[in-house]
Amino acid sequence: MRRLKREDVCYENARPRVLIGTDNWQLIVSRKLLTGKRHEPAASLTRLGWVIHGLAPSRVIRDSDTVLYVDSKGRAERSTKLLDDELHSMVKEYFEIDSLGIVKKARENPDETRAIESFKSTVKNVDKRYKVGLPWRKEDISMPPSYDQARRRLLAIENKMDKSVEFKERYTAQMNNMFEKGYAEESQDNELESPKLWYLPHFAVINVNKPGKLRLVFDAAAKSNGVCLNDALLEGPDMLRDLAGILFRFRERAVAVTADIREMFLQVKIVEEDQPAQMFLWRGDDRTSPPKSYKMTSMIFGAKSSPFLAHSVRDHNAAKHAIEFPRAHEAITMNHYMDDWVDCFDTEQEAICVIKDVVHVHAQAGFTLTAFNSNRPNVLRELPLESRATAPKQLGTSADQHGRTLGLIWDAESDELSFNTVLVRVPQEVKTLERTPTKREALSAVMSIFDPLGLLSYYTIRAKIIIQRVWRLQTNWDEELPDELANEFRTWLSGVESLRSLRLSRLYAHTGGVTRKQLHVFCDASECAYATAIYWLVEYEDGSKRVILTAAKARVAPIKTQTIPRLELQACLIGARLATTIIREHRWQPHRVVYWTDSRTVLHWINNDRVRYPPYVAHRLNEISELTEPEQWKWVPTRDNVADDATRIVNDVKCKDDRWFIGPSFLYENEDSWPSLNVIDDCDIGRHDDIVLNVTNVEWSVPDAGRFSKHERLVRAMAYVLLFIDKCLRRANEMSMTHIRKAEEWLVKRAQSETFGEDIERLRRGQNLKMSSRIRKLDPFIDEDGVLRARGRTRAAGVSAPDTTPVILDGSHPYARLLCNREHRRAHHSHNERVVNDIRQRYWILRLRPAVRAVAYKCAFCRMRKTKPVRPITGDLPRARLEAFTRPFSNCGLDYFGPMTVTVGRRHEKRWGALFTCLTTRAVHIEIVSSLSTDSAIMALRRMGARRGWPQVMYSDNATNFRGADKELREAVTEWEPSLRDYALTQRIEWLYISPGAPHQGGAWERMIRSVKSALRVTLNEKAPRDEVLHTLLVEVEHTMNARPLTHVPVSADDPEALTPNHFLVGGSHGLPITGPCETATKKTWRVAQALADEYWRRWLKEYLPELIPRRGARDVNEAAIKPGDLVIVADHTLPRNVWPRGVVTQVHPGPDGGVRNVEVRTKGGVFRRPASRLAVLPME
Repeated sequence: MRRLKREDVCYENARPRVLIGTDNWQLIVSRKLLTGKRHEPAASLTRLGWVIHGLAPSRVIRDSDTVLYVDSKGRAERSTKLLDDELHSMVKEYFEIDSLGIVKKARENPDETRAIESFKSTVKNVDKRYKVGLPWRKEDISMPPSYDQARRRLLAIENKMDKSVEFKERYTAQMNNMFEKGYAEESQDNELESPKLWYLPHFAVINVNKPGKLRLVFDAAAKSNGVCLNDALLEGPDMLRDLAGILFRFRERAVAVTADIREMFLQVKIVEEDQPAQMFLWRGDDRTSPPKSYKMTSMIFGAKSSPFLAHSVRDHNAAKHAIEFPRAHEAITMNHYMDDWVDCFDTEQEAICVIKDVVHVHAQAGFTLTAFNSNRPNVLRELPLESRATAPKQLGTSADQHGRTLGLIWDAESDELSFNTVLVRVPQEVKTLERTPTKREALSAVMSIFDPLGLLSYYTIRAKIIIQRVWRLQTNWDEELPDELANEFRTWLSGVESLRSLRLSRLYAHTGGVTRKQLHVFCDASECAYATAIYWLVEYEDGSKRVILTAAKARVAPIKTQTIPRLELQACLIGARLATTIIREHRWQPHRVVYWTDSRTVLHWINNDRVRYPPYVAHRLNEISELTEPEQWKWVPTRDNVADDATRIVNDVKCKDDRWFIGPSFLYENEDSWPSLNVIDDCDIGRHDDIVLNVTNVEWSVPDAGRFSKHERLVRAMAYVLLFIDKCLRRANEMSMTHIRKAEEWLVKRAQSETFGEDIERLRRGQNLKMSSRIRKLDPFIDEDGVLRARGRTRAAGVSAPDTTPVILDGSHPYARLLCNREHRRAHHSHNERVVNDIRQRYWILRLRPAVRAVAYKCAFCRMRKTKPVRPITGDLPRARLEAFTRPFSNCGLDYFGPMTVTVGRRHEKRWGALFTCLTTRAVHIEIVSSLSTDSAIMALRRMGARRGWPQVMYSDNATNFRGADKELREAVTEWEPSLRDYALTQRIEWLYISPGAPHQGGAWERMIRSVKSALRVTLNEKAPRDEVLHTLLVEVEHTMNARPLTHVPVSADDPEALTPNHFLVGGSHGLPITGPCETATKKTWRVAQALADEYWRRWLKEYLPELIPRRGARDVNEAAIKPGDLVIVADHTLPRNVWPRGVVTQVHPGPDGGVRNVEVRTKGGVFRRPASRLAVLPME
């Protein structure tokens, strides 16, 4: 570069300062190039100056970690995301503040209740210092590994410290301060095994308004393995007092006091078992040794539960001392905002006494009040010098992670409030009007003005209107504003600096000699915005008055255009809400509340409760009537309505003596001269609408056939169109058959023009149809009415013209489908050929049969009449049918059959049979019951259990679905269910019921009952046998059924006999043979018996079990499974099909194989559980 002329370069002993990325390529495009020898650096001239290219000198390379992760997003994209997150946080915070006083707080949710219960169960005071547990979302919490992420973040902090000695000293000092004060300590080895172990990254936050102060923050939102500490914690309810309420009360009395709690969060200790969740890494200046593990014993900055826990400890401690120090309790719970105390008093002595009490109460929790400030020097003299503030107090401040500080500024010496309008997040070149702001920068500027009471609403509303107009343009975040909006925004931004000089009195009014206090609420709206402004009117004994702005709110009108009266009503609503908040939060109570609006329409709405208004108006009027009384509302001319100032675009900054701050002039006069308005009549309320005419050219001005469900409705709609035309031309006043006939003619011609338009045009011009025409073979022609007809070859048949020249239509056109639907209904939903024949009398419709079939398929009545229930694929057998090597009757099915008549003496009595069947071996056991009482059912179960062994699982029909026709049997079983369940539990029996209306699910015992009934019809010759005869027959039937073969009967004498249930019960199909005295040892006999039993079960597995594999009656093709929301018909074979109930499926219950077996259906009679096989799905289209 020595070859360059001196004027081309002015660098001397210079070092590179900026690294330019390729995303700013236009800055580094080379305009001139200088090269040297090989391996020597080169230089290029760019718009930024000379740039050096080449290899950098070698440096000592430190050990580094290898990160196996590649981020495909560019740095610009990541930077944009950070800006978006920052802006989103700012907008959220802004609208939360903007909604103070006019939006109701959300109700407490279950998570917040659990957080409160967790606090109450863990809080304790140890040596004037509170300990609390972290509110975990789950009790058995187990955190994933997080060491690696914390180590990477520590290396990044250390790298930053190595680059800045000042930052390193301040960061290390803060860390050492935590160790010295006991906020943190080195962890123990046993704590590293805790399931709650979590390492927190830490970083520094520097407040731009306090550059000398650095705060350590622990990042509880940092994720490791997709989880962060905040995910595992409950946030708890919002314990902050209403900021607007604190500021309201701060302006009531003469002596003002503010203070801060020093390091409030760090004074709250965390219980020992939760401290492992607050681990962090640190190694000071040593970069060679591994980092050590430390734990925070105090509550950290950064956890989402910390604000809730800190405020709960503060209020809990105040409540413990409420009886001894009631005024201090009120000051702590009502006038503390975060760690700030903001309060006021009537006298200096009262202020000093309360300060001492508050300091004492806070000391019992380890809290120390500092930074005291007051507008009365005598109050400060009573406090230690080190406890006093050194700068003006910023009220309601909030310093977030980006260092933005927002707040009202209170100058104690002058006792005045001012506004912080520094706009720290807006680039300097934008604030100085040197560059056009982007959408992002404009929104950031608007959101940066902190005005919780809305005292600057008249000025900030203009910026909101500009932002809304930018939103409508849908520009990108980083795109500059259009010229027109940019100029308006510059004008607004230039006035922001003037707001800094605005000073308002903190004190509403001196309270000495006050006779009456009134609250006056002004409401107004325009096309751009709606607003409310509220004033205190204080009257004194000498007749003087003082009016001062208390609060105001202004909002832009919705993007969707609303009428002015509706916007005026919305303004009145927020005015009523804000006034209610002011009355609730003030210690002052007004003697009178007056609401002012210049909208006569809204006044009429509020004072008229006889009219039924639209929902939008009615909902808002209902809330206004709950908050106010109609006689409180007054009319004010627009020129005297101060709320109007916040609905217009105002360019100038108002001084403190403007009417916006001191109210309208008429409030200072006698009430007799205040504006008034007589009773409003309905005729006085005019409606001013803008008339918009939209002209559209359409080819046809007739109804669309695709929007009608019936042909008759379509024709009648078209007939009304023709009648309207006739009325306009004064040709007819009532509908006649002529209108109906012309309507059908118009609809036919429209359908033909849409489907055969080219053919019609060729016929009108006298040309032949194309060979590809679909209607060429019909010899079409156009009649005198312009309708396309088919001439055909049957003119000589001697019948009328309409029969031989039918109208031509396309079967796919909606009008043709409506015709088919009409004829389908006229034919009483009969066969399709009947409908085809009827249509052919007047119309020739192409593809007529497919059209008729499509209409019939979509006909709801036909679907209901012909639909069939769903046939789910046969389900898998339950485990009870497949358990081998189990005792017979371990898994049972139970059903009743009967009644049967028996003779007892000279009378006849009824008996019923209780059939128990083993679901595994298919054995049966029959008991006779003499009545349908619960006791008889339980005794039958006891007899069966005593003889066969107690079952483990018992299946039975649902109480309302017994196959027997006896009504009293079904009613009795319904009463048994509770008692049988209780008795079954005492015997350790699991009792299961099949679904209602699903007898096929009980096929295992239904088939057995059928066999029993068949055997009784053959063997029972008497009509009413004696009890003993019936009992004997049933026992023989039981033996016969247990001797039936389960497997194929052998044909060869050498093959083993077929397996029967008796093999498992008595050892053979008809029992064991009779043998003589036992000569072998008992142990050997037992082994033989056991071997026989095992042999029977092996045969059961090899011969019987394979027979159960095929699915009986399985479908060839799986039908679509029933799903929630399906419209179904519930098949009930006891009723005619036309009265089967319809319903909607609300829930499905799949079986073990995943197939839907049972569903819950909602009908007009309620919600019922039914099997899927009883439901027929109706089409929804």
